[in-house]
Parts: sequence; structure tokens; C-alpha cells
Amino acid sequence: MSLQVCRMDGRFSVLQIGGAAGWCVNPLTGEMLRTATRSATGELTCPSWCELQGLQCRPDGSFSPLQCDVTSCWCVSEDGQEVAGTRTLRQTGDTLLCDRPLCPAPTITHGALLCLPAATGGQSCDLICHHGYQNSLPVSSFLCGAESHQWEGNDRPLSGACQISQPLQSVSSSQLWLLLDSCSQISSLQSMLFNMLTSRGLCSAQLTSGRVVALCDDSSVGLQCDGSDSVRLMLRWTVSLSDLPTSDLPDLHDITTFLNESRLLEGVQGILGNLRSTLTSDPKLISVAPPSFGCSHGYRLDSDGEGCIVCPAGSFFQQGACLLCPRGTYQEKEGRDTCDKCPRGSSPAGSSSASQCETNCERRGLRCSQQGDFLPAQPDFLSGRWKCFSSEGAELEWTTSDKPLTDDECSVLSRFQTVPGSDLKVRTENAEVLRTMTSDLSTCVQACAAEPSCHHVALFDRQTQCELYSTHTLNTLCNSSQQDISVSLQGSGFLGNPQVERFQLLKCSLSIRGGASDLLVLRKNGAELSSQQQQQRFVRMRMRKAVSGVFRTQVFSSRTTSLPDAHRFCQDGCSRDACCDGFILNQNILDGGSLLCGWLRAPSVLMCEDQDWDVIGQGPANRICGAGLTYDKQQQSFVFDFGGEKFTISDDALPANSKNKKDYQASIISFQAIYLNTDSAAVGSDSSSCGAVEFSSPLNASVQLGFESLSNDEVLVDHQTKLPVLSFWLNKNDYSSQQALLWCLTRCDEEEQCSVADLREAESDGFFSCSLYPDTRVCGAYDQPIKRPCRPLLVTLPNNTYSKKVDLSRPVQSFYERVPFQKMVSYSVRNRVTLRGTQLLSEG
Repeated sequence: MSLQVCRMDGRFSVLQIGGAAGWCVNPLTGEMLRTATRSATGELTCPSWCELQGLQCRPDGSFSPLQCDVTSCWCVSEDGQEVAGTRTLRQTGDTLLCDRPLCPAPTITHGALLCLPAATGGQSCDLICHHGYQNSLPVSSFLCGAESHQWEGNDRPLSGACQISQPLQSVSSSQLWLLLDSCSQISSLQSMLFNMLTSRGLCSAQLTSGRVVALCDDSSVGLQCDGSDSVRLMLRWTVSLSDLPTSDLPDLHDITTFLNESRLLEGVQGILGNLRSTLTSDPKLISVAPPSFGCSHGYRLDSDGEGCIVCPAGSFFQQGACLLCPRGTYQEKEGRDTCDKCPRGSSPAGSSSASQCETNCERRGLRCSQQGDFLPAQPDFLSGRWKCFSSEGAELEWTTSDKPLTDDECSVLSRFQTVPGSDLKVRTENAEVLRTMTSDLSTCVQACAAEPSCHHVALFDRQTQCELYSTHTLNTLCNSSQQDISVSLQGSGFLGNPQVERFQLLKCSLSIRGGASDLLVLRKNGAELSSQQQQQRFVRMRMRKAVSGVFRTQVFSSRTTSLPDAHRFCQDGCSRDACCDGFILNQNILDGGSLLCGWLRAPSVLMCEDQDWDVIGQGPANRICGAGLTYDKQQQSFVFDFGGEKFTISDDALPANSKNKKDYQASIISFQAIYLNTDSAAVGSDSSSCGAVEFSSPLNASVQLGFESLSNDEVLVDHQTKLPVLSFWLNKNDYSSQQALLWCLTRCDEEEQCSVADLREAESDGFFSCSLYPDTRVCGAYDQPIKRPCRPLLVTLPNNTYSKKVDLSRPVQSFYERVPFQKMVSYSVRNRVTLRGTQLLSEG
């Protein structure tokens, strides 16, 4: 008989099949116990492992947690093994509890979880390992919530928590010194000390056979600030026992003497003596730890200190303990120092596989994209109906349909929101209707979405009749009369800026001709509006931030004002001001949640497109996108830049959850967009009577000497590729074509990652487009070397495109080191320059 079928845990499957025959085997040893029988359908079957042993089994064939015979009772693990310390004689009359956890728990390999009712409700579950195994985790008791049925706190059991102790793996020695030096020099001092230890031979030792073994790694030099003017220096030398052959060191005593304490101490004293001039006093030796046996990275000492326990999958090693991988990370392998970040979504603490990383959509069991995002159309399997969801996973109740919905339909529907009856002004005779049609809800909304001048729709007669309403001021009433003021001015000033107009309440009503009882009114979300105000058209730009140009700022509380209402109010005000060329709309969490409207006049520079490399987190840039916040450590406050207007935010004015995030910019702002009046010949063209406009600082024409123009033959063009880019739009009223080019080259010169600058006409009239690209040169592969300079990759043919020259005139720090190889199989040249005669190397 050949056993071939195994379970996921490595044990034999009880049923083994060979040809037309089958056997039932012991899953632990593979020993054949009996011949398999055929079921009523003719399939080969075996009893469960529990049934084969004649023990008490559950209806599904698994082991009952409590097992009893004539004299005693005991608890068993899920694989049927007796749990140590649980056997209880029946004559004692004690009740033995062997409950399994109600919380989701993995099958414990070489152990079991036994639970008792907790005093606070729920269960208190203890991890008990089988004989010969030890718990690798720092805790062995876990609390399961009564109502949530989820593990409470940061601790939870791991499948591989029970591990067998292994022999000691390393020997190490250490020294502790006190140095009187500034804590600001720690990073440079650490690197210097490690290099000096290596160069003086203190990071290696030679065996009697002549073989050299390493004694140092990245953790050998540890520095810790001990007050403002003193530093604790910990030096540790470690060698793996596997690197020490018994032929060289046959005795344990030989191994400990191998780490020559006196040699190491004299060497360190010599190094610190050379550094005496940089210290304020002589270094002080605190202690010397003699050689001792221990464990390798990823292992901790067992409970007796005589062996090593590996950190299981789902955990990582830190400071002598195996800790659970934090939420949002996982570790698939044993004995690791770190956990891997989830490629998408999040994961529970202690995850041991990337498959445990789930997005919110996947966790809720809904239709999700390949990236795990919510798909717009979602079925309800219980009712058989369909409904649309927003990209954040919110249900749009008004979209419920008996017919299947498509993702395209719901993508359009999700761009609208319902308008409550309190925000409607029904039976308004002079309301301007763009179009009346007989259609269902989906067709009606799609018609409005396709029409830029459509603001809202009304459906009635069981959603068979549809009216499309324009963006005309007749259809939206935000401040109808002095007697019925819907906009109440709260006062001036906002976050330290006294020029701001602050409104406590803004409420706009939508006009509807009819007033049917089944009336349903939907309007475009604020982010979807492309406004047309009488003869002026305001179009949303691709850029999200203006460097300057805001001359009037209005602030509304997001608790009492919606984004569409703020958009409408801002648009109406700008359209009535001859000096207003557009506006910035911003929604943020400042001051308890605010909406900002900034009126723009002749904005000189727009920037921060949605897909720019610093916006999507691909890399840093010498600018601030997102919320536009910079932090002043000395003043302990943020500075908020809104189109040139500055606001000061004290540290305690921001919600705590925003300051703890790595990207607090993205956590503070939820929406920002620029809308410009594109019907005028150029933005700011008639600003002579509107007051002075800020002029940019003069540009240095010599910057062009650091660049060279690119021709068609010097680039590769791929119209389908997507390159990282930094985007800027320059106003033609502020910059001539030559000034715009100098501005673009200057920005590229300031950006460390910028390699190519491109200037051309922007999509919007009145602007130049400046695009900065990183080094995108294509240089072939190691097996396909090229014998010409690498060419930059662009998405379009060069027009006014320049490449930054390499400057070798300044000092260059060498970051190369010799590798232990003498021959290359092939090569790839990153750049090739031919130098002639007297040409200087710095000109290459």
C-alpha cells in the first residue's frame, strides 16, 4: 500500500485510496487499521479518527472535548490527544469543564485551548501545550468577549504557539560603556564605531583551522541617550554555534574562551581613546558580560533557559520575546524579526498569511474588485433585489431595484444624493426646467449626469416622469430675503486669520415645479458639479491647489452646511464679482469640521494633480499637497496654506487621530477642488481694476545652462505608459513662454528626483503646463546590453523638453564597496559618455 494523501497539517488522511481499493489508516503513523467501505452512493469511506478509536465523538465525527471512562474524565485537543493535567477521578465528584472557545480560534498544533466562564462574562481560555512542548508566546490566557465573540485586547492564540525546545544556538559577550557626548550625534557615532570595529579586526575571529567567523551584525553597536549630554554604548559580539566545528572547539569551555574578552576590551579601549577628542570626558566602562550561550534571532530562551523556542508564524521576535504581528501585518514564516505589511486591506493581530488581509468590502462579503474595493452594484441574496453602494461602502437606499443593476449604472447613480423635503421649494412656477422626459430612475439620472448644466432631477408618478433642472439661480435659493435669512453671519476670523468671513449656517433650497406626493428629488454631489452660472461657466480643474490668488475666504461649519450648498453659494458669489476668476472648495476636519470657499483672482500657479507622484505616495517632493499643512516644532503649531492665505492651527486644535497617522495631510482633508471660469479669454485678463496681483520673484536665466534640450531621436515614446510626474499650470498673464520655461527648469533643478522637465500648452486656455519626470531612462538588461546612452522614456514626443545635466564638479561621496567577484557574465551600462582630448571629466 502506498500512502499519498496528506492533510494540511502534514498528517495522513484517514482515507487512503489505491486504484479501486481503499484503506483507513492512523493519521499519526500511517498504519493501516481496516479496509474502507463503500457508501450507498458507491464512494469509498472511512469512519473518523475519533470513531476508529472508539472514543466519545460529536455528530460530525470530531472528538468531544470531554472524554470519560469508568474511573476518570479528561479533556482532549481537537486531534484527540489528552490535555496534560486535566485527568480527574470520577469519585472526587468534581465537574471538569473542557469548553472550546466561542471566538474564532485556530487549531492548536501540539496543544489545546480550554475555556472557563469569565467573571465579567464571556470566556477565559488557557493555552495548554502537550508534554515536551512550550508556549512560545508571552501570555497563555486569552479573554473571549461575551457578545462580540472576538478576542479582547491585543492578545490572541496562534496555531503554532506550542513549540518544542531546541538546543542553544549561539554564544555572545558584551560590554556597556558610558560616553559623555551629545545625543544628536548618535547616528553618526554608531556608524563610525561599527566601521572602526570592523577595520581593527574586532568583528571577526580565526579558528585553529584558519577559518574566519564573523562576530558582528547590525545590532552589535547599540547607542541609547541617557540624558541630554550622555550616551550609553552597548557592544555585543555573537557567533553562531553552527559556525564553530567541534574539530576546532571540542569543548564548551573552548567555545567560551574563543571570545577573547581581554582582546575585545583592549581593542574597544583603543577605539574610544582615538575618539577622546570628540568627547567631553573619558569613556567609563560600566560592565563586561562574560561569554554566555543564547539563541539566534527569531528564537527566545525556553522557560529553563537551557534551550531555544522559535517564534511561530504570525509573530515576530523583539527584545527576547515572540510578539504577535500587529493588526494590518502578517508573517508566514517562523523565526522572523519583522512582519510584512498587508498588500491591501487589513488583518487581525497574529495573522500568518497574506490571505488573512481583507479590505472592508471583502470582510463584509460583498462584491469587490480585484483590488478589494467596493463594486458599485450589490445584490441582496435574501430579498433577490439589487442596490448601489458608494466607494466607501455606504448603501444608497433610494437605488433599490427589483431588476439587476450594472456597475456602470450604479457608478452614475452614486454621484447623486437625495434631497429631503425640508430642502425643497415645491410648486415654483419660474423654476427653469432643461428637459422633461418619460423614463425610469436610472435613465433620468444618467441624462442629468451627461448634461453639465443639470443641477438636480425630480421624479414622480411612480418614478416614470422625470424633470431635469438647470444650475440657474432660479432653481437654487440660498438667501431669499432679509426677513427669511438662511445665511447667518457668525463673525469674522478663523484660525488666526482675521480677514475670513465665517458663517454659522448655510441652507439652500431647490425649486421644483410640481409637488406630487411620491416626489423624489436627486442632486449632484458637490464633487460632481461643473457649474454654469448664467453666461459664465466654471469648470473643475485637474489641479487641486493654487499657490496664490485667494483674495476672499468664506468658512462654513460642516455640521450645518453640506458640500453642494457651499459649492452653490461660492459659485453664485464669485459669478457676481467681476474680479473673481474662480474658486477653491475645501472640506476638512479643522475646528470640528469646516468647509472653505476661496475666491480666486489671477492664480499664478496651480499644482497637485490627483495622480502626481507625491499625491499617491510614490515619493516625496519639494512642495506640500494634501491639506497644505506644515508643522512648526518651535511654535508647536501647524500652518495651513489655502491659496496663499495663511491660517495658524495649534497642536490641540487637531483631532488626536489625525496627528498619529503617518500621512496626517490626507487624514485632515476629505475634498479639495479648483473651479475656474473658462469662458473668459484668460484667467485674470481683466484684473487691472481689481487691485494689485502678487508678482513672482525674478527668475535666473543661468538655470538653463544646467539642462540640455531633448530631440525626438534622444527619447523613447510609449503613449500607453504611465510615468510618475509632478504637475504645474502657469498662468499666461503672469508668465511669458520664456519665463514659464525658466520657472519649470528652476523647479526641476530644486527637485532631487527630477530628471526631465517638459513645458507645453495646458488643456485649459490661458495656462502653460509644466511636467517634471524622474529618471525614466531605459538601459536594457544584463543579458541585452546597449552600446549607446540610455534614452528617457516619455508619454509623448518632446516639444519644449529638457534633461538635467549631471554635475560632477562638486565633491562626490563614494558609496561603492568591493564585492568578492572578479568576473561579470554580462553587463548593462546606465549611461555612456565619450570624453575627447582635453575635455574635463566634470563636463561628462
